Amino acid sequence: MTFSFQHRADNELYWSFDVAIGTLPLHPQVKTWIERYPPLVYVLLKAYPPTEEMTLPEAISEMCFSIVKSVLRAANELGIATLVGLEKIAQSIKDLPTKDYTESLMLAALSIRSKTLFQETLLVLHESRRVTEVADAAIYLHKHLLGVAFDCAEEAADACPCDDNGRPRRGQKSYPVQRVLPTEYHNKVEIHLRVDLSIPVRLHSHVRLLCVSNPEHGWVNKAVLDGVVTKATRGEMTVEVFHPLPPEAPDMQWNIYEAGSIGVATLQGFVIY
Repeated sequence: MTFSFQHRADNELYWSFDVAIGTLPLHPQVKTWIERYPPLVYVLLKAYPPTEEMTLPEAISEMCFSIVKSVLRAANELGIATLVGLEKIAQSIKDLPTKDYTESLMLAALSIRSKTLFQETLLVLHESRRVTEVADAAIYLHKHLLGVAFDCAEEAADACPCDDNGRPRRGQKSYPVQRVLPTEYHNKVEIHLRVDLSIPVRLHSHVRLLCVSNPEHGWVNKAVLDGVVTKATRGEMTVEVFHPLPPEAPDMQWNIYEAGSIGVATLQGFVIY
């Protein structure tokens, strides 16, 4: 699977994963792979379909948070399938701990670039948490969370408008990046910039990285990655990216866009970015 991923052999990657999940109990690397290559989550859901009660089957129920994140991280590629995937597991989403639900909500707000799609996704997530009898505090918390998520998503849409395909529109201010390097963590990258370049990106900035060079494989779309700056020094940044880094990333040319600043809000003991 690693060889297939590195060489863009997508069919072989899907077939290998389909075989790997055919035996119970599931291998521990199943969770790692849907996080490393999010579209694989639909192969997992096809092999272990949700129940009529809109819950995940027992075999994969403990992976609910990873499954929800993978569905959201694949949204820019798979579009409306995101809404169907989330609706099918609405009961499992309702049972997520508040911390995990909050992270999922903010992931949708910051990583889905189509305005219509992120609006509908946020509403689907919110509807999945609605129950007939809950405490007033829980109702307030969920409404407030939804408001914060919409504010962050709208700010990103205003600061860096994207088309329906999730690509920054022409004419947006961007800055050249010298190198984008993977780290030991799949969700973090190091970005090297010219030290004399003055850019508005700071710590906790929401950024978008756009590949501007032609990929080695001609049929591969140029990547767009969203992320949040977690460390910033002169000429170098560490970015927590919400989308998988392409295997060719170190050899690509990239531009960085500023897409708003993510403030820190504390809600009943939970910290969200």
